[in-house]
Amino acid sequence: MSRFTWIEHKGTRILFGDFREVTRSDDLTAMIEEGKRVVKNQPPNSLLSLLDVTGLRFTVETARLLKEGMAHNTPFVKATGIIGLSGLQKVLFQAIRRIRGVTIESFATREEAMDWLITKR
Repeated sequence: MSRFTWIEHKGTRILFGDFREVTRSDDLTAMIEEGKRVVKNQPPNSLLSLLDVTGLRFTVETARLLKEGMAHNTPFVKATGIIGLSGLQKVLFQAIRRIRGVTIESFATREEAMDWLITKR
């Protein structure tokens, strides 16, 4: 079953990436590769994405894999909202966001993230 699905919010299409409860780096690697395949078929600077990372096990390897995936996807992504960050994840998120220089924000709820994303279309 795909962890990437298209959702619609107030008439705007958003790519949802479900990273919830991923604890193994090989599972994360497979998900990132799947995401790359989906994203590369989109026009440049057009994609709005929402990622749920609730329960994602963050490690140095996780951060490296996510950074690599973001580097591939950046030319296609207009904005990304992230939900489910906690503790150390928030610190890593801030570091990744500064390095990448992409339009990416974290939110407490899915609804807040989607409302923000539609302002970026």
